[in-house]
Amino acid sequence: MATQLEPSIVRIRKSNGTVVGAGFLVQEKYVLTCAHVVAQALGISLYTPEKPLEDVHLDFPSIEPGKILKARVVIWREVQENNSFPPPEDGEDIAVLKLETDPPVGAIPAPLLSKNNLEAHRFAAFGFPDGHDNGVWAYGVLCGRQGAGWVQIEAEKEPGFRVEPGFSGTPIWDKKLKGIVGIAVAADLERIEAKVAFMIPTELLVKAWSKLGEWTIPPLIPGKTRAKGSWRSRPWAWASLVLVPVLSATIFLLPSVRGELGIGQSSCFYQARKQGKPVIAIADFADNDGPSSKNRGFEDSLQEKLLESKIDEYAAVCRLYQVVSNPAQAKEIGHLKQASLVFWANRGPVFFRGGIVVKDWEQQGYFFKEVDSTKARSSVEFQTKTFPQMVSILTHLTLSELQYSNGQIQEARRTLSTLLDTPESTELAQQNLKEYAQAYFLQGFLLSYPTNPNYEKALKAYEEAARLNPDLYLARLETGRIYEQLEKQNQAEEIYKEVGKCKDLVVASDAFVELANLYYQKHNYRASEEAFELAIKSHRLTGFLARASARLVLLNNPSGAVADLEMALQEKPNDPQIYMFLGEAQLRSDQLEPAKKTYKNLLGHLSNEDRDSLVEELKLLAGENNKYKDNVTVIIDLLQSQPLPSQEVF
Repeated sequence: MATQLEPSIVRIRKSNGTVVGAGFLVQEKYVLTCAHVVAQALGISLYTPEKPLEDVHLDFPSIEPGKILKARVVIWREVQENNSFPPPEDGEDIAVLKLETDPPVGAIPAPLLSKNNLEAHRFAAFGFPDGHDNGVWAYGVLCGRQGAGWVQIEAEKEPGFRVEPGFSGTPIWDKKLKGIVGIAVAADLERIEAKVAFMIPTELLVKAWSKLGEWTIPPLIPGKTRAKGSWRSRPWAWASLVLVPVLSATIFLLPSVRGELGIGQSSCFYQARKQGKPVIAIADFADNDGPSSKNRGFEDSLQEKLLESKIDEYAAVCRLYQVVSNPAQAKEIGHLKQASLVFWANRGPVFFRGGIVVKDWEQQGYFFKEVDSTKARSSVEFQTKTFPQMVSILTHLTLSELQYSNGQIQEARRTLSTLLDTPESTELAQQNLKEYAQAYFLQGFLLSYPTNPNYEKALKAYEEAARLNPDLYLARLETGRIYEQLEKQNQAEEIYKEVGKCKDLVVASDAFVELANLYYQKHNYRASEEAFELAIKSHRLTGFLARASARLVLLNNPSGAVADLEMALQEKPNDPQIYMFLGEAQLRSDQLEPAKKTYKNLLGHLSNEDRDSLVEELKLLAGENNKYKDNVTVIIDLLQSQPLPSQEVF
C-alpha cells in the first residue's frame, strides 16, 4: 500500500537544496539509492570509482519535510563508463547511505521482497521529476529483464506520470506482492511516448551489499500472514503436500531467554542463549506401562546421534532429565526451558508412540497420521530401532523450515546440507525414501530462492526428490519452473505436459497453468487458451483463478476475468480473496452495480484493519487511470459508510 511506502521514502538534495532524486529507508539508519543520484547531489562524476567521503543531504518528505539530515556513503557501486558486459558481479549504480543521526519519528522501513518472476505485476512509484519537488505518483506494469539484469517497467499508456528523471533511486512497490522489489534506475528518453524505464531488482541489490539479504523477506501469500510464512504455504503446495508427521517433537519459535534456567543441564541452555542458538531438548521418555526407566541409555544415544550429524554447529542439543510423555507436557516445558524443539515419547520394546504439535505457525500444516484406521489418534507409531535415525533426519528438516520462516535463507541451506551432503546420505535415503524426498524438495526450494539462487543445484535437488518419491509430483513441477529460469523452454514444456497427467488434480492444474503462461510468452495464444481449459478441467477452482489473473493482468480482458471469477465463487462460495479479485475486475470493466454487490458481500469478512487496507488499494487503482476514479469513489464511500458485522452502532 502507498501508506506503507511513504514513511520510508527520502528526498535527496544538493547542498543548496535542489532535489536530484529519491531513496528509501531499508533498515534503521540505512538508505538505499542509486550511485548516480549521489553523484549528482555531490557534483562529482557519475563514474567516480572511489567511495565519496562528502556528506549527502536528504529529508523525509512525508514525515518531516524540509528537515535536512546528513548521511555518508558506506556502499558504492559506481556507474560503468563503457557499459561493460557482462556487468560487474556486485552490480553498478547502487549506493547505500548511513544516516549520521536517527531518522525522524514515524520513518518506517518498507518491506523489501526478493522474487524472480515479476512479469505483469503492477507497480507504484513516488518520485520528484522537474517542477514537482513535493513528489508525484507513477503507476505501471513490470516487464521482463534485459541483458544487465535490470527489469523493464512501463507506465500506463493513459495520461499520467511516467518513471523519469527525478524518480531515480525511488523504491518500486509491487502491488500484488505488497512490498518493494527494486529501485528505479534509468528511463528511455529517446522514445518518450513509450513510457519505458528500468529498475534494479532486489537480487542485484543484495549482490552489491550482502547484508541486505538479511533484511529481505519472502513475498506475502494472499490470505496468509508473512510472519508465519512457510515453504509449504505456496498456493500450489498447501493443497497437496503434508509433512511426514513421524517426528516425536513439539516445535516452538525460540523466545528470548529471561533469567537463569532451573533443573537439568542449565549450563547447556545458558550457553545456547549466549551463542544465540536454538535449543533441541531431549526429555526422558515414558514407558508405555509406567514412568520412565532409570536407564536413560536410549535418550543419550539419541543425543549422540544428533551430535554425530554436526547439528551442534547451529543448534544446541540439551538433555532434560524429566519425563515428558505427551504434547501438553512438551508444550509446557518448551516454554519453561525456552526450547525450540522438545522430544517426547512413550516407548515400548518394538514401537515408540509420539506426535508433533506446532505452536503459532498455523499454516505450516502439520497433521497427525492415524495409526489405527478405526480410531483417530494424535500420535504415530514407528519402530524403536529406527527412531534415532528418523529424529536426526526430521530435526534437520524442521530446523531448516524454522530458519526459512525467520528469513534465514543461508542458514536454512546449511542446515539441510549438513544432512544431505554427507557420504552416508545416499544409503540413508534409500532406507527413508519419503523423508529424504521431503528434505531434497526443501533443499531445491531454498536453492532456487531469489536471494543468491543456484538453479543448477536446485534442479538436482528437485530431481532427487522426484526419484526418491515418484508420487511427489510437486518436485517434477518445480523442475519445469527451474528449466524456465535456465531458459530451457522446451524441457520445461515437456515436464509441464508430463505433470499435467498426474493423479493429483491440483498439481496437474498448476502444471497446465504454467504451460499456458509459457505459451503466452511464446505468443502462441491459441495454445495458451487450450492449456487454461485443461487447467480448469483438472481442477476448476485453480484453473478459473489462474485464467482470471491472466485475463486481467496480461490480456486486458477484465470482463472475461469477471466471468471466470464468478465461476470460481461457485466452487468456493464466500471466499473473501475471490470477492476482492472479482470486485477489482468489475471496476476495471465498468460494472459498477455488480461491483457494489460484490463489495457489500465482502464487508461481512472484513475487520477494520482489512477495510482500511482495501480502501488504500482502491485509491491506488483510482490513481492508475482516471476512468476508474468515479466508480472507485462510490465503492470507497460504500465501504466507509457501512458498519462491519462485528461493530456495534451507537
